[in-house]
Amino acid sequence: MSTPRATSSRLKAVALAGRWQGLVQRHLPLRGGPCSCVMGIGNVTVADFEIDLLDFLRRKYAGDGSLDPHFAHAGHEEATAGSLLLLLQSLARDPALPESAADLLDGLDASLGSLEAGH
Repeated sequence: MSTPRATSSRLKAVALAGRWQGLVQRHLPLRGGPCSCVMGIGNVTVADFEIDLLDFLRRKYAGDGSLDPHFAHAGHEEATAGSLLLLLQSLARDPALPESAADLLDGLDASLGSLEAGH
């Protein structure tokens, strides 16, 4: 059974997926080249940034293992692979999200906000 908090988190996951896609389309080259506007970080590709973000989210918010199925769905492998969009899609489809999902989504919201502010 879906709780109001889980429903809210599922909707937030959908909204964040849209923000991520828009950010990638507007500011980060899709051909694997570096982003010239990532606040002076240097030679950062979309894939590198995405994996770093997934690594951060998993370390900070998924320590109890409750989000492991979602990270597995995203193909996440520490410092190697993963898709933020697939993670968000998995979260959006889960009718019984763990409490840790809301914290992860809040953290991602803040991270995307910081990136957007730098553009």
